[in-house]
Amino acid sequence: MRGCVLLMLLALTSWRAFAADTGCPAKDGLEAWSPSCFTVKGNVRSLKPQYLRKLKFKKSGKAVLLIEDPREVLALDRRGRVVVPGIYHTGDFDYPSARRGVGRFAENGRCGYFQSGSFKILVPAEYDQCQTFFQNGALSCKECLRYCTKMDCQDSRLVGGQGFWFDARGRLLKSFSLPVLDQVCSHGIEKLIEEGQYRFLRCKLGPNDPFQM
Repeated sequence: MRGCVLLMLLALTSWRAFAADTGCPAKDGLEAWSPSCFTVKGNVRSLKPQYLRKLKFKKSGKAVLLIEDPREVLALDRRGRVVVPGIYHTGDFDYPSARRGVGRFAENGRCGYFQSGSFKILVPAEYDQCQTFFQNGALSCKECLRYCTKMDCQDSRLVGGQGFWFDARGRLLKSFSLPVLDQVCSHGIEKLIEEGQYRFLRCKLGPNDPFQM
């Protein structure tokens, strides 16, 4: 009888260990991990040591994984410490295919830039809005708002506050005042939508302007 009880306890313990482990997968790629797989000490978030063996590291020595809820892409070093949180993962314009390898990331409600090859932080997350890296630079701003210029928000414009222009190495090239909403459209506003965090702006066309903003 005691033997049967012992076997049942062992089975229950094994099941609980398995159940607790299901949110911390061992498969390759952006698998969905549970936030419970991590610990936070001070300002450092780290993967629990027992799960380090499940990580697959890139040539950079970093591993990339996905937290399921709230959804977040992270880069970790070999010690399991989060080195780049909140990685933007939105297709052609961000990680893993951002121009010049300059990706965006977010932390504590602010945004910045990192180099996707090395996962080095180029610009700390100190800005209210960050546009994707475009041609030779990236535009971010403080005390500003982002207005979509297409309904699907594939294009947008930063309005108000202070703008900052960075190069591919994260060096600040210039800072300047951004136009306020009344100054954005030379010929006036044709359509304006402000619903929660979604903002849409369409400018009126000028007599010699065949394109919309």
